[in-house]
Amino acid sequence: MLDQATAAFALDKQHYEPRPSLNPGLKPLAHTYQRFAALDFHTDAGENETGFCFRVVPATEYFAMSFAFARAVERSRRRGVPFPKLDALARRLLHAQRYHDVEDLVDGMGLSEAWGDECLDLDGPVQTDYIRERNARTATSLVALGLRPALAMLVEMPRVREAWEDIVRGKEKRVDPSFQGVFEAQYRAKGAGDPRDRGECLCNFNHPLGY
Repeated sequence: MLDQATAAFALDKQHYEPRPSLNPGLKPLAHTYQRFAALDFHTDAGENETGFCFRVVPATEYFAMSFAFARAVERSRRRGVPFPKLDALARRLLHAQRYHDVEDLVDGMGLSEAWGDECLDLDGPVQTDYIRERNARTATSLVALGLRPALAMLVEMPRVREAWEDIVRGKEKRVDPSFQGVFEAQYRAKGAGDPRDRGECLCNFNHPLGY
């Protein structure tokens, strides 16, 4: 599926342009996935400009497909596109130690410590198979570049509950000072409802690859 998705973007030369991979840096596997630039922005002369760059990565980087599909996945209302349920995604991000992504999820959805206690099995078993497999791929990719992989390795037994509590308790500290008192979290105004219930169209459905 990764190869098929990459090929789909590569074929749409009107909207996307392949770009060289970046140095791994703090994302040790970033250079192993194809990078594209979106060309949906136009100049006054009618020429394409780069709007943003992105990489095509497998869903398993963020979401464990080994979960029972029916229990861990829901579908978008408009096109029926499958995406992970909130608890399954949050749990995987914690086990994968993608703590900045967990912060974004907490700040966008307004998640609480109590929600984590109820939904995330914070004291349950960790997905060690994924961590070991990820570390093996990281070591292989960085050694091939002549780099030392030690600092990029995931902790084999992460402290899931501790990480969750630290992230949730830091919500207010991540709010921009100019929005203090108005926002309860970095991306969420006080009293805002669940963004999934707004029915807003956030994608370009006229785009050939739009959802």
